[in-house]
This record gives sequence, C-alpha cells and structure tokens, in this order.
Amino acid sequence: WSRVAASRGKKVTWGIAIALATGTSAACFWLDDGSIGLFSVILVLGGASFGNYLALPPSMVADLIDHDEASTGMRREGSYFALWSFATKAGNAITGFAAMQVLEHVGYVPGQPQTASVKLWMLWMYSWFPALFYLLSGLALRRFHFTRRDLAAALLRHHRGRRTERLRQDQHLRRDPLGHGRAERQAAAGRVDAGRHLQRRRRSQTG
Repeated sequence: WSRVAASRGKKVTWGIAIALATGTSAACFWLDDGSIGLFSVILVLGGASFGNYLALPPSMVADLIDHDEASTGMRREGSYFALWSFATKAGNAITGFAAMQVLEHVGYVPGQPQTASVKLWMLWMYSWFPALFYLLSGLALRRFHFTRRDLAAALLRHHRGRRTERLRQDQHLRRDPLGHGRAERQAAAGRVDAGRHLQRRRRSQTG
C-alpha cells in the first residue's frame, strides 16, 4: 500500500482499498457450508483492505493537520484526532446496535438452532450490510479533493512567510542597531542579576 500511495496518491490508494473491501464483503453472501477455499480468499483480500484502513486514513489526517498549521499558524492535531476517534466509535456503536435490533426483530435466539429466515438475515448482515457502508465511504471519498500538491503549496507559502518575517526583522535591526544592542545588554544584565540572586539564596540556605 505504501508503494501504491507513493505512486498514485493516498486518495486513489484508499479508493482501491474501499473497492476491495466492498467486493469481499458482498462476496460473503455466496458462502455456503464447506466453502473453505472461497472464504480463505475473502479473508486474505479483506485483511489487505483492512490494513489499508488502519494505516492510510490517519496519514491523510496528518497531512490535513500540516496544511491547517501552514494556513492558520495553529497546531490542532488534538481536535482533529478527537473528532476522528469520536466518529469511529459512534459509527461502531450505531451499526452494532442496528444489526442487533434487526436480528432480534427477525427472530434470532442466542444459543438455539436458527431458522432458514434468520440465517439468511445473518448472511445479509455479514455481507451486504458492511458492503453498503463501504460503498458510502467511497462516495464520500469522491468529494475529498485534497492532494499532496495542496499540502506542498501551503508549506511553501508558510516558509515564504517566515522568510519574509525574518527579513523584516533583519532590516529593523540594521535601522536600529543601538536599540538592539541595548536590548541585549538589558537581557544580559537581567541574567546576571538572576545569577547573583540564586547565589545569595544558596549561601543563606547553606548557612
């Protein structure tokens, strides 16, 4: 996934993982007793897409945080990842609750042999239910237009702004060198006074 993201971009790479996750989830609908080979293939491909989900989206959020800092001058990764964590936990809670409610409504009884209707609903909830939400996430990703070029442009503007500010400070120092020297002397005198005060304090404590 790292090589694909480096060559095609993170958005495209995540889109590939979403398509793979949608396909593997939907394929579970055709599982039957003894479908070990098909289920093994689904597990391998689904695990690969899940690995993408664990690594790539946080990396994209980190790029957005860098872009936000370059644009606003504020570092707000705590707010971004707090919102990310809340949305993830809320999604897990809502979908889990919805699945349990559907199974209870169709007659699912824990620890008992299930009817053919309940088994069909369980298969639907295991296959098409997550596939639908994967598909919705893919449609939402289409509206995400942030690229590495946007980040590079924001960082370039940020560095140019800092360089311009340093040039202004240098020009100010050239125009008022005595004022700058006075400030340095005042700072040095303050450090000397602080050192003397610390020495007197240590002598009084030892005495």
